Amino acid sequence: MGQYVDIPWGMWQRDNPFRLEFPPDWRVTVCSMHGARTLTQAEIDERISHPLGRSWQEIASGAGSACIAVDDLARPTPARRILPALCEELRQVGIREVSVIIALGCHRPLSYAEMIKKIGEKVMSTCRAINHNPHYGLIDLGCSSRGTPFQVNGLFCRADLKIVMGSVTPNYMAGYGGGAKLVLPGLSGSETTRVNHGLACGTETGNLSQPIREDMEELAELVGVDVAVSCVLNENADICDLYVGDLKRSYPKAVERAHDVNLTLAGRPADILVLNSFPKDNELTQIKNSFNPVFSAQTPLVRAGGTVVAISAAWDGIGYHALFGNPAVLVEEHLRRMAEYAGVPLILFTPHACGKWLDPGKGIEVHTQWKDVVSCLADRYRSQAQVSVFPQAALQICT
Repeated sequence: MGQYVDIPWGMWQRDNPFRLEFPPDWRVTVCSMHGARTLTQAEIDERISHPLGRSWQEIASGAGSACIAVDDLARPTPARRILPALCEELRQVGIREVSVIIALGCHRPLSYAEMIKKIGEKVMSTCRAINHNPHYGLIDLGCSSRGTPFQVNGLFCRADLKIVMGSVTPNYMAGYGGGAKLVLPGLSGSETTRVNHGLACGTETGNLSQPIREDMEELAELVGVDVAVSCVLNENADICDLYVGDLKRSYPKAVERAHDVNLTLAGRPADILVLNSFPKDNELTQIKNSFNPVFSAQTPLVRAGGTVVAISAAWDGIGYHALFGNPAVLVEEHLRRMAEYAGVPLILFTPHACGKWLDPGKGIEVHTQWKDVVSCLADRYRSQAQVSVFPQAALQICT
């Protein structure tokens, strides 16, 4: 009889947990994040009603229109729990024209059904809701101090009141998500995103002091973001804390809280390191987020001669990114860099993979059945293999 570990699975699909089975003689450790309790709806509404520092009346003084930028399904922000109260606050202070933009950056646009899933039916029926287009409707704002051309969504720039809403999750490029990242890349043109991404080394989980982030903050300030709504998420990708207020003041508080919630104590290096991409497991272009524990750890999580297993539900397939004509190129690059960084072989497990997606000549080992992964590993490590499982690796930060 084997032993089992149930991991969260399929953000936005809310499938049942996925069960990983291991041989009975393997030593399996589940590395859990610190976590926190989920806020009630009343607690969320209360925090929306009382922004940090200023009241909504003060914030919205003289404003006739508001635009709220919300991230897409590649990010786990449960905006549908926040937006109704936020829109009501805006109406209470006299703002009648409220638009919601899906700040998808260079990702694919959301369908009508997916918008309902993200922002809720009530908001869809009472507000103008659109997808950002990284190729059209942009305003040119010159260049950043680093030479990045600043082209941003015109609808957002023209709004009297500008609000960004996202989740403060670990990010290997910009330190953390949310905040100014909703503007760049969220609401930016494709060329702006391309140049900005070129400033990143791609292994800086938790580090906000780097050029790519400074570019993002510079553009957010130039556009004039009035309010940031920053969600901190727990192990179930539910809201466990919420910060509302001026971007420069409220966002650092949210980051500090997120670090405490995401914190994971790493044990000794394992033979097999299992990294689950939840809650950024909608598509394979997000697979590198599963490496956040490895990028943030001060000591190796996998021993020399070990193996990393990256897992993704990838219910939306390989994914899409406007900067890559073939998304397989991006996924292959992510997997290659992950393996190089760890210095060990890497296996990708995703039930929805197609054998034609990824080039086997690139040395990428892909399995669609968990039993095949275990069989492969058993041939390498035989008995009493030491296994570390990170159930929400895309959220987890190690010390």
